[in-house]
Amino acid sequence: MMKYWTILGVFIQDSMAYRSQVTLWMLVDLVPAMIMPFVWFAGFNGRSNISGFGHAQFVMYYLTMTFLSNFIVSHIHWEMSRDIKDGQLSKFLLYPFSYMRYQFLGNAAYRVMRCVLFTPFLLLWLLVFHKYMGASAFATLHVGGGFWLALGLGHLVAFVLAWALGTMGFFFVENQSLFITYYVCLSIFSGAMAPFAMLPRLLKIIAALTPFRYTLSFPLEVLNGRAEGAFFWNGIQGQVIWLVVLFVLGRIGWARGTRQYAGAGM
Repeated sequence: MMKYWTILGVFIQDSMAYRSQVTLWMLVDLVPAMIMPFVWFAGFNGRSNISGFGHAQFVMYYLTMTFLSNFIVSHIHWEMSRDIKDGQLSKFLLYPFSYMRYQFLGNAAYRVMRCVLFTPFLLLWLLVFHKYMGASAFATLHVGGGFWLALGLGHLVAFVLAWALGTMGFFFVENQSLFITYYVCLSIFSGAMAPFAMLPRLLKIIAALTPFRYTLSFPLEVLNGRAEGAFFWNGIQGQVIWLVVLFVLGRIGWARGTRQYAGAGM
């Protein structure tokens, strides 16, 4: 355990050393999220709500979506692909610790740093949307045990999904097109672009059959009080199933990939 505490400490220091880079990437995610409420506002046309979302609900949805994505979404497949392609993975195969746990700790440290640095952006959000938000808006959030369970499982599903995707680096020299496809699916089916409730019926069916739905979208619905009773437990079941499936796929990809890995680098 001391090895992993040391690794976590190094990653936290690394994240603090590159605060400006973290802030810039956060802006990339924040700006579209701040624009989307105004896009929906333009579509009201005198109506009080769209699919059950009023002005305040849209603002709170995209605020919570941006905040939760800081903790949930994982991008370790880029690092894995680079380590495999450049031959840097060789040293990790010789280290006395798991490369998967190494990536998990690095991802966790980066996620925590993003959540901490999000605080100033929260103030900016409140400044822009202050007339749509108040204490009552935050009081509607369901921050209970069910939310924390969904949040933790969503983080794990996102991590093992990125891990399984990263193992494709063993089999393909260039993975950029694969990763772009991943981000397109993630933006549509994870609730980053629009709430799950507002998707067309066909897209809802597809989303329910993919792991993207169980990363960010489902915890968001729990937090905003749109997943209760049987719907909540069905979502938890979906998260657990995808967690197991993706973990197994990642183990298979790692086992087969490391057998053919040459470590030559490019």
